[in-house]
Parts: sequence; structure tokens; C-alpha cells
Amino acid sequence: CIEWIDERYRYLSELEFVDELDVLEQMFEQHKVDHRDIMDYRQNVDTCIARQAEVSAEDSATYCDLLATLESSYQQLRDLSTGRVLDLDSLIAFIRAAQIELLWINEREELEVTRNWSDINQLDLPMLQNYYKQLLHEIELREEGFNMVHNQGAALLNQGHPAVHVIEVYLTTMQSQWDWLLNLAKCLEVHLQDAMNLKQFMEEARTC
Repeated sequence: CIEWIDERYRYLSELEFVDELDVLEQMFEQHKVDHRDIMDYRQNVDTCIARQAEVSAEDSATYCDLLATLESSYQQLRDLSTGRVLDLDSLIAFIRAAQIELLWINEREELEVTRNWSDINQLDLPMLQNYYKQLLHEIELREEGFNMVHNQGAALLNQGHPAVHVIEVYLTTMQSQWDWLLNLAKCLEVHLQDAMNLKQFMEEARTC
């Protein structure tokens, strides 16, 4: 019994958390199965305890020591396994939410980094003005939800979540991408103003 418990405790203690959501979800499903096995193992522990009556008087003290070790080790395993259920569940929830935020940011960044400002005659400036205002409005509306997800990850770190590296990577990426989006919005404003000034200059030049 003790060997079985020690093997599983060692495995859970050394469990490595990854940043791929699909892999984490597979780990979570597998651990839920393992966790049920660990909880069900209580029957084996109880069987070992029941056999104490079969132990000879001279071995009784040694057996009692083994039972104490068994009880302690099993309780530690149960606690660790329960903790891993919560660790995986909270990590998956955070990463899923973080990926939604990153996808939203990336979609808007893609529009700006691929926009061609070289020929203002090909640009619909009134449409871009409306888009710029819409983008600022969307960013303003999104900021609260973004901060909630970011705070969710920060809270996991403060609670001592074992997946420190994974969470820190996501938090850093989220912040850098958000800052990049704000910079792109500022660039859009500058490009738009320059394009409008140039178009006005060209129109005035044609009338001269």
C-alpha cells in the first residue's frame, strides 16, 4: 500500500504544467480518473488497518508504525491530488480566457499591420475615421474584461499556483500585446491625420 501511495505522490509532485490548452485538458481528464482511483484506494488502506488483528504480538509495534506512515502518506496523497484537480481546473480556466483576449487583440493588430498607407487614393478615409472611433470604443469596452482576466492570472500567482512559469508567460504576453494594440491605435490616428492633411493639400493644389 505504502509503495503504491509513494509512487503516485512522487508523480503528482513532479507533474509538469504546459501552456498548450489541449494538452492541459487531456491532463485534467486523466487526472480526474487518477483522482477517483486515489480516493477509492481508501478501501485498501482500511483493509491494511483491519489486518492489524492478524499481526503477532511481537510485530504489533512495527505494524502500528507502518499503519501510522500509511495513514499519513495516504492523507498527503489525497490532499495533493485534490490540489492538482483545482490547479488544473483554475489554470485551464485562466488560459482559456487569456487566449480569447489574445485572439481579440491579434485580430485587430492584423488589420493595422497589413494596412497599406502608401497610396491615399486607395484609402477610404471617412471609413477609416469611423473605424478608428469604433476601435477606440471597442478597446475602452474591452479593457475591463481584459483586466479581469489579467488579475485572474495574477491571483493564481499570489495563491502559489505551481504553474508559475506558464502563468507568467501568459501575463507578460497579454500585457505586451495590449500595449502593442494601444500603440497601433495611436499610429492609426497619426497615419489617418497625415493622410487627411495630404489629401487636403493635394485637393487645394489642384484648385490653384
